[in-house]
Amino acid sequence: LDNSNNNTISENILFLNGLASIYENNCIWNDISDNISAMLTPFTLFSDVAGFDEDGSFTLTWSVSENADNYTLYQNGEIVVEGLTITNYDITSLAIGAYMFYVKAINKYEEKDSNTIEVIVSHIIQVDGNLDFNQTAVGQNFTGNGTYSNPYIIENYEIVASVGHGIHIQNTDVYFIIRNVGVSNGRSNNYYGFYLVNVSNGKLEDNTANNNLYGFLLKDSYNNTLEGNTASDNLNGITLNSSNYNALTYNIVSNNRHGLSLDSSHNNSLTGNEVTDNTYLGIYLGSSNSNIIMNNTATGNINGFTLSFSNNNTITNNTANDNDQHGFHLWYSNDNILTDNIAKNNLKYGIYLEESNYYEISGNYFEDNGLGSIYEKMREEMDFPDIFLISAIIVVIAGVSFIIIKATFFIRKKLKLSGFKLSLKKLLRDKNR
Repeated sequence: LDNSNNNTISENILFLNGLASIYENNCIWNDISDNISAMLTPFTLFSDVAGFDEDGSFTLTWSVSENADNYTLYQNGEIVVEGLTITNYDITSLAIGAYMFYVKAINKYEEKDSNTIEVIVSHIIQVDGNLDFNQTAVGQNFTGNGTYSNPYIIENYEIVASVGHGIHIQNTDVYFIIRNVGVSNGRSNNYYGFYLVNVSNGKLEDNTANNNLYGFLLKDSYNNTLEGNTASDNLNGITLNSSNYNALTYNIVSNNRHGLSLDSSHNNSLTGNEVTDNTYLGIYLGSSNSNIIMNNTATGNINGFTLSFSNNNTITNNTANDNDQHGFHLWYSNDNILTDNIAKNNLKYGIYLEESNYYEISGNYFEDNGLGSIYEKMREEMDFPDIFLISAIIVVIAGVSFIIIKATFFIRKKLKLSGFKLSLKKLLRDKNR
């Protein structure tokens, strides 16, 4: 009805109309009642990426709206394109983020909206060098300029690591913060969640890494901070490889194979981390020296804390409970300090020392460890000593002794026969004058 008034429209059957069964334009006082109507196929919008996109480019398609003259596409409430007479549109080069789309079908009488769909652009982030960091920041709308007072900020993204490491930054020393970013599902293709190589001055806070090969891996990197992150269900939770002077604080590392590991990494601080229910080692230091391990909790792992060929570390105020073997295990590790730690309900020992020397152990608390509180195993306590080697040494010593004794008797006999008397007391007196 167009500019029509005071009409009665009732008990009609209205099927298969595109925009609406009954439409009024500038009408008043019409009585429209008891009509039966049925629309055509719903006006539906969908995308070809099933809600998640990895490169910012995808196609939107919608069903035909009968009697529509043209279509207008909206993105986050703003017009992308209008006057379309086709039912698809290619979206390209979107930055990481969440986007809402709907289409409006239009003719001269009416406008009709489709359903609204969400597409999350979650492609991986790769940076190589300071210049590339700046260019990436511009392209992805990161804030900041890379200085100490105004670092680049990468935040609030969900990334599926199916085509590469979730966030891979290398060869940079600009300042940046990564926060509230989730990276998942890289494990089947051997991709990592967060991967820093030769990087300094980075801060990763409140991020999550789930089901990746490594949750967080720092390699050849120094002066970085990992705080408040969660790594779960990865092969390796948080790992430092040849990385020094980093701070790992208040992270949660659970249900990985390895929990929190340092490999050839020195002068780092691990404070307030919770490392629980990992299937192998909780907190592990391999060939890593002069680190501070303080106020951490390691429960439900094979060992709570393990040091292998690692020296001059300070381990204080930590808790290692309910682990499948030892609370603290030191293997070929010297000059370490273990003070004021708690080890309870571990199946074997609270502290197990193996071929480790020059340590300081004091003020620790032990309770209900299966085999005891502290055990020291040195080389002579090997379970299967080389009996043949020991026997051979004894035979050699006995043989040498027999030869010496026989030679002594022979010399004394000859001297006696020649009338010469040997006085041992006189020789010693003459030598110490």
